[in-house]
Amino acid sequence: VPGIIRARLHEGDPTKGIEVQPKFLTLREQESFYARNLRKKPLRYLLCVSTIEPRKNHVRLLAGWEVLKASIDPGIKLVVVGGLGWDYALTLRGFRPWIDRGELFMLNAVPAPDLRVLYRHATATVCPSVGEGFDFSGVEAMRSGGVVIASGIAVHREVYGDAAAYFDPYSTAELVAALKQVLYGDHGARVQEHLRSRGEEVSARYLPAQILPQWDRFLSQVFAGRKAAIAEAVARPVTAPVGATEEI
Repeated sequence: VPGIIRARLHEGDPTKGIEVQPKFLTLREQESFYARNLRKKPLRYLLCVSTIEPRKNHVRLLAGWEVLKASIDPGIKLVVVGGLGWDYALTLRGFRPWIDRGELFMLNAVPAPDLRVLYRHATATVCPSVGEGFDFSGVEAMRSGGVVIASGIAVHREVYGDAAAYFDPYSTAELVAALKQVLYGDHGARVQEHLRSRGEEVSARYLPAQILPQWDRFLSQVFAGRKAAIAEAVARPVTAPVGATEEI
């Protein structure tokens, strides 16, 4: 995991002068920084995989993680994977002090094999969005053997079912409570085992072998319906509009 983090650090947006990594005066200083902050084994971190934009709710995740560090687990890191979307200035301002301390790492362009490693070794993958169309990151985490804690929006509950722990995306207290219950509660190990087991089953629903036959059936029905509609239109006799007169 430390090697993946080092190799996939986010470059920000040089065209806009946006930097999201610490500045170092020397290579030795840089090497010392990452060796110091990534050397703990096992490395404990929360993972979030999504574009940086308001609806993804990184600000809430940051607030919950800060409370968690202050109250119960000072050593836990935050790893955020994703490109810069829109209106991300507030999020980056919140991230920056923690990036400079080596507590938060922003990554981008992480290839699938490396991403699976990050999912598998994360203390938990958090999906904090206030709005989504699907949010495949939770399914990816489940498929990789990870634990998922997600906002309780309708799409998450529909897609993830009972394979995730849920919280109100507008409540930092609920996020912290969910993290504590799943990761540090008296029955935390049992809860994590249950979520992983259910995650393996739920994520299997979205494998190509399961999805493609459904698409085939759906498209066959669409084409059959269209074909029937065209045939009906062709067979229908053409009648002159009411009041029409023959041109001479």
